[in-house]
Amino acid sequence: MAPRDLEMVLGSTVYLPIRFWRKNFYFSGALDQALHARTEGAFPETVLEGKSRPLFVSKAFQQGVGAAAAPCTSKRPYRMAHCHFICKGCRLLHTGFETDKTSYILDRFRFNVPVSLSEALRFRGEVPLSCIG
Repeated sequence: MAPRDLEMVLGSTVYLPIRFWRKNFYFSGALDQALHARTEGAFPETVLEGKSRPLFVSKAFQQGVGAAAAPCTSKRPYRMAHCHFICKGCRLLHTGFETDKTSYILDRFRFNVPVSLSEALRFRGEVPLSCIG
């Protein structure tokens, strides 16, 4: 019943099983250590103990078997000529959560999210297309 009535529970859930993830969903709580391992040491360059970052879901796989996501950072990547971002003050769908910073989506570090990481992430909402620059 959950897939059919997912819209009814999105606003009240914090931890969302990966099988229900969709494109443009935004999560918080991905630890630097986990991101460093998933990106084969490419991101972040400096791993800080206990520091976490948001994740932006760029693709949800068919049949709810998983998702691909990209880490976000509040500092504009100086080595990237073009980078999508989520505007500061964006009110996310389903939850009403408002972003407190501009979040740059690091698509070049996109990876398939394992269930072990997904279970620790907090669902913040769905980013409306109008908030993606």
